[in-house]
Amino acid sequence: MNHEFSFQEESNVIVKTSILLFCAAVLYNVIYFALYAYNYFAKVQVKELELERKQAEIQLRALKSQLRPHFLFNSLNVLSSLFHKDIKLAESFIRALGKSYDYTLKNYTSTLVTVEEELEFVKAYLLLIRTRFGNSFNVKIDIDIETQKSFIPPLTLQLLIENASKHNFFDVKIPLEVRLYIEGDELIVSNLKVEKKRSIESTKFGLKNISSRYSILTGKRIKVINNDSFTVKLPILR
Repeated sequence: MNHEFSFQEESNVIVKTSILLFCAAVLYNVIYFALYAYNYFAKVQVKELELERKQAEIQLRALKSQLRPHFLFNSLNVLSSLFHKDIKLAESFIRALGKSYDYTLKNYTSTLVTVEEELEFVKAYLLLIRTRFGNSFNVKIDIDIETQKSFIPPLTLQLLIENASKHNFFDVKIPLEVRLYIEGDELIVSNLKVEKKRSIESTKFGLKNISSRYSILTGKRIKVINNDSFTVKLPILR
């Protein structure tokens, strides 16, 4: 009888111990999951804040670029000249200038825009450049409609085109052409290099910022090839 009671008592101890161990395991997993979820959430928040900061940096830089006295002075000189020569072109120039500012301000906090939206902005920006430099500066765009529905960080293409105009020599006899085209899963921006005699020192801020935004958004990096041509390969974001 005592033996039977002892066995029952031992069984109860085992059952209780098993229940306690089970509860401890459940509690451990709940705590582990809660900490993992919190850590993951914190990392996502930090990543989003970092992306917002980088986005704000590049947008502010673009806005400063358009507001800098040199840019405005050149724009006003072009307008003054156009009003005496070609009123319709002057009106188009004003609309393109307004569109450039509007795009920059509207997408100040945007993470991504469609390639189509970015190309519309590029065309407005190109009108400003070509009104100043004529056919000595050209941008050839060969991007299919399907790719235009994909996404890109705002001002990416504009910055790369602006860099090409800043760091290369071009005139009517030696025009500069920037090509935008698709190669596999990448959007390519490329131009032959004809460096100025007095080249502007590059801070590479734009490239670093573009690279950082792509890295944060996709985990991928842009590719830069610098030889006879300057080529930047951007991952297509579907």
